[in-house]
Order: sequence, then C-alpha cells, then structure tokens
Amino acid sequence: MFVLMTECAENFVQHFLKKDEDVVTIEMKDAFTRLTNDVIATIAFGVTVDSLENPTNEFYLMGKKATNTTFFTNLKLLSYIMIPNIKKLISITLFSKEVGAFFRGIIDRTVKVREEQGILRRDMVHLLLQARKGKPENKEEDVKNGSSPNELVEIVKTKTPHQITNEDITAQALIFFFGGFESVAGLMCFLAYELALNPEIQERLRNEVQAFEEGGGELTQDVLTKMKYMDMVVSETLRKWPSFVSTDRVCTKPYTIEPKLPGEKPVHLKKGILSRFPSTQSTTIHNTTQIRNVSTLNASTTKTRKT
Repeated sequence: MFVLMTECAENFVQHFLKKDEDVVTIEMKDAFTRLTNDVIATIAFGVTVDSLENPTNEFYLMGKKATNTTFFTNLKLLSYIMIPNIKKLISITLFSKEVGAFFRGIIDRTVKVREEQGILRRDMVHLLLQARKGKPENKEEDVKNGSSPNELVEIVKTKTPHQITNEDITAQALIFFFGGFESVAGLMCFLAYELALNPEIQERLRNEVQAFEEGGGELTQDVLTKMKYMDMVVSETLRKWPSFVSTDRVCTKPYTIEPKLPGEKPVHLKKGILSRFPSTQSTTIHNTTQIRNVSTLNASTTKTRKT
C-alpha cells in the first residue's frame, strides 16, 4: 500500500507548490487531517479523493462526523470496552445511521465492481477479498508490486471463524479511520511544531532526506525504513506528545517481568491477559486546550525544492 500512500503525499505537496507563492501560510491541523483522510480513503476503502483540492468532498465530511466524539460517543465506547455484550442486548451503534450507511455503501459498491470486472488494486479491500476466497490470486502481480510473498500467502490462508462479509470489511476499514484520522494528523502537527522550535534538528532531518534523495531520487518503503534519524524524530515526538491516553495489548504467551529494585516483586503475565500501558504524558492528551493551541499554530513555510 506504500505506493498509494506516496500518491497522496505527492498530491499534498503539489497542492501548495501550485500556489506559486514565496510564502505559503498553512493551518497545520486542517491540512494534515485532510492528508490522513485521503490516505485512509485510498488504502482502506479503495477510493481516491483529494481533500485539499476538493475541501467539501463527502468522504471527508463523513469522516469528520465519524471521528467527532461527544460525551455520548465516549460513553458508548466505554460501554463496549467494559461490557462487550451490551451491544447485543440493546443494539447500540458507535456511529450514526447516516455515517454507517455511507461507508457500507462505499464498500458494497467497491466490492461489486471489483468482483464483476476483476479489478486489482493493492489496498486493504483487496487483501480482505482474497482472505474471503481463501486462496491467493494474482500472486505474481502482487509480488511484483512489492508484497512479501510469504506475508501475502499467510494473510489469505488465515482461518476465520465465519465467512468474511462486506460488513466485516466495512468494520475493518472504519477501524483504520477511527484509529488513524485524528491521531496521525495530531502527530504530524506536533512534529511540525517541534521542528519549528528546533531548527538544528530540522536541518539534520532534511539532510538525511536529501542524502537518500541524491542517492536514488525515488522514495520507496525500503529507503524510508533506512532513515534512522527520521525514526528517532518521530519516536521522540510520540514520547513527548502521545496520541492516546494508553495503549493496550493482549499477551500472546506467558511472560514474567523481573524485579529491578529492592522490594519489588515479579509480575507474571498469563497468555490472553489484557495489559494496558499509560502514556508518558497522558494528562497532556486530555488537555484539549493545549492540543488546540499547538495544532492550530499557523506556520509560514518558504517554498523550497521538494524533499
């Protein structure tokens, strides 16, 4: 899916370059939210949108509605976590009927067109359709486009407790939207903010990008994973400005956390137990005033050559 993400990034850059101005003022949160919207739309739902060129497109507006959390939305989400069976008892939904119908309609139309016309597009819908069929198709084409053969085969051989439906595909796509729409945009806002405050770090990061650019010129997934300083900058931004209050993971095998200090006791984690880790600055994420002040910072950027 890296190629699809790269296309969104290219559209993002070209939008501002086409203004042909010496100084472009950008409202960072709005711009980055539109970029994450376009990325999720293309890799999770299989549709192409350009939310900077078409700011009022329906996909973006519905995405805003889906991620616009209210007190009642948070209450329903908490109920899902604390009492999973409550959904079956009183049939409550996390999204409004309008939002649910819109995204289900997109998946239904996408699946129908692809199955009828045999369209191959490397995105999450394609992988889930392969899993539904239970066997890899067009494997040579997928490998040629950058997939790991072993990874692809494992995905499509995964045993599922029931037949994957369009409803399941819609649910998986919405998880992408709900989990990445605001969080990734917020990360990029804080990253831009920190780079503006630390020009020496910005310069070092730019030098790393330019060094790879001069070596080959084309940004690939392999090139990106070799950018060690880029990884350091992103990781440090996440440490200072965590996107979530906490992270939870299910333990896949028994594990013991050994004591490090005198008087401490070992912690035994059983297989299947849910562990929740608080963020380093969880209080920051609750302070919406701080987030709004930083994320809506107007940053003036002088036009430079594309990096």
